[in-house]
Amino acid sequence: MQQYLVQDSGNPARGWGLFGAFTKSDANPTPLGVSFLLGVGGNSLLPNRPDDRFGVSYSRFGMSEVLKRAIFPLLRDEWLIEGFYNISITQWFRNTADLQYVRPATEEFPDGLFAGLQTYIKF
Repeated sequence: MQQYLVQDSGNPARGWGLFGAFTKSDANPTPLGVSFLLGVGGNSLLPNRPDDRFGVSYSRFGMSEVLKRAIFPLLRDEWLIEGFYNISITQWFRNTADLQYVRPATEEFPDGLFAGLQTYIKF
C-alpha cells in the first residue's frame, strides 16, 4: 500500500506519505511466516529541494515457527531499519546516502550498521 499524506497541488506526482506491505504465509515450503514493511517517504520536505527524495522504513521478517522449532535457538525474526536521502543535483545527476541497521535472523551474527553512497548518472 501507499498513500500520500501531502501532495503537491501543482504536480500530483510529487508528495510524501506512508507505504507498506504485509505478507502472511503458511510457511510451507517458505521459511517466512508473517512479514511486514512500513515507512514514510516521498519528495523532499524542504521547499527549495522539490526533486530530492527521502524514505525511512522498518521491516520485520517473521521466520516460520516450524523452522524455528527445527533449528532453535539459532533462528529468530530478522528486522531492519533503513533511511535514505536522494539529492537531485540535476535531472540526470543524483546522489543518495543510505543508512541501515540490521538485526539478522541468526543470533550467531552480530547486529550490523551499514552506510552507503550511490551516484546516478543518466546518459
